[in-house]
Amino acid sequence: MPDLAATPEPEPRTYPADEPGVIDLGSRHFLLPTDGAWLWWHDCPAVAHPAWGWFGQRSDGRASGHVITATEPMTVQGSLVCLECGDHGFIREGRWERA
Repeated sequence: MPDLAATPEPEPRTYPADEPGVIDLGSRHFLLPTDGAWLWWHDCPAVAHPAWGWFGQRSDGRASGHVITATEPMTVQGSLVCLECGDHGFIREGRWERA
């Protein structure tokens, strides 16, 4: 049986949280405006990298079913869910709220 106490902690994951335009929603969830839509990502425990998704209206005409009701602070009508780990929540008044 392995000695779990001797197992090192994993390295912390890095995020472009200091990049211009990135919004830190808290709970290691982030947003970035791009291509007419918004990228959303979080620290996904199911994969070895951040899990990404998007919402809004993209410049290629594709749209999600979400409605951005405010940008200052960011509020989105409709929930977001990570398809990798099932993390589910809302963006309300610039913060991540678990469902």
